Amino acid sequence: GPAGPAGAPGISSGTVSGKITNSLTKAPLSGVTVATNPAISGVTINSGGDGSFSANLPIGIYTLTFSKADFTSATATVNLVAGQTATQDIALKPTAAVKVDAGAAVNSSPGSTVTLKANATPYDGSSVSSYSWEQVSGVEATISGADTASLSVTLDNAKSYKEELLTILKPQDRTRVQAIAPLALEEAETATFKVTVTTSSGKYSGTVNV
Repeated sequence: GPAGPAGAPGISSGTVSGKITNSLTKAPLSGVTVATNPAISGVTINSGGDGSFSANLPIGIYTLTFSKADFTSATATVNLVAGQTATQDIALKPTAAVKVDAGAAVNSSPGSTVTLKANATPYDGSSVSSYSWEQVSGVEATISGADTASLSVTLDNAKSYKEELLTILKPQDRTRVQAIAPLALEEAETATFKVTVTTSSGKYSGTVNV
């Protein structure tokens, strides 16, 4: 093919720049990491608040990988010519239209009260209209605030957990000693709660164990 444009004399580097956006909303994405292959020592590239990035690199052909949590990574190839700027805009797709985080698992004891907190992050431009909590497994607990982001859970007493364990073990012969499997014990001790978040684009859910 025809020769590319000539670089400026005495210059052995070029610039790559561009803007990174959310593919669903077209809004700029900040904090995106842009990795180069081959890697260049001492060079770190991240997008700013307006989604833009820029870096001066030695001339050559690079594969750029764009990465951000909750978004699918993407790659692009650029050819840097001495003294010139190569523009590479890209749109990243969210891994979910709305991310629902019901929180980390909580360790507690029978009879105690814990608070669960849900957080919804819409990546599709929608707005949150409601929260709805429910218990989906385990010894039945007393809950309050089921229609808010924060749920108060009061666990039942130790006797109820013992009964749950016996139900899971299903003893066949009460005259024999029966070993307690660790998985059965864990199942008896665990209660799972599900939160459903409604936004203007639909319903999304997450779970957490107590």
